[in-house]
Amino acid sequence: MGKHTCQGFKPFFVKSMKEQNTCYCIYHVELDELQLGLNNLRVNFELHHSGECEYRCSYVCFHASHFGCGASSKVFESITKVWSLIMCEKGEEEEWHKKKCLYGQCGECGVENFPLCPEEVTNSSETLIEWKRFAMDTTMTKSSKTLEKLTLVYKKTSNDEFVQYLKPKVQTFIRHNFVSRWQDKQFKSNIKSFPHQIVVSIVDFDENYTFETRMKSNLCIGIVIRLAY
Repeated sequence: MGKHTCQGFKPFFVKSMKEQNTCYCIYHVELDELQLGLNNLRVNFELHHSGECEYRCSYVCFHASHFGCGASSKVFESITKVWSLIMCEKGEEEEWHKKKCLYGQCGECGVENFPLCPEEVTNSSETLIEWKRFAMDTTMTKSSKTLEKLTLVYKKTSNDEFVQYLKPKVQTFIRHNFVSRWQDKQFKSNIKSFPHQIVVSIVDFDENYTFETRMKSNLCIGIVIRLAY
């Protein structure tokens, strides 16, 4: 179910949240945080040259003046801007990118072609980047029991460590984003073809969990649709 469709079913007494309205998917939330970390990397004045840039990167410094690096002007406004830069262009009449591009199997695109300045991928402990990522956090309950939960943790690391973590996360998000959008479209198309007096149950569950149906009543008619690309 898409974001706007989900909002349409929201009761009037449910207040909208400031940061997220409907989507709490771990892929979207973490990439939002990584986008902020990427922008911190891009505008870091200690990392990039204040004088004339010696690299003249084809993407980062292409429109820069001769008096300084243009990295600070190439920030990412959204997560779409982050992943779309490493994808091959879609055809004029194609709705989706090619499958090999989406799954990181294309030889002409992918995370290795991510537009980064050479200074942004150097392994230097002198420049630290602030960012957040999901990790298991251990806490103690009131009854002195150890509880582990997945939470966003603050990181301050070298730029190289951040980039090495970022790249596979971007590729995973590209695949996840496509699958969720494709399934949503197929569901909306299929739901229109069902006859009257048919009940469709929408079940949302965590990753790596399975769902099984058991017919215990003759009065119940169940339809299970598995959408997979």
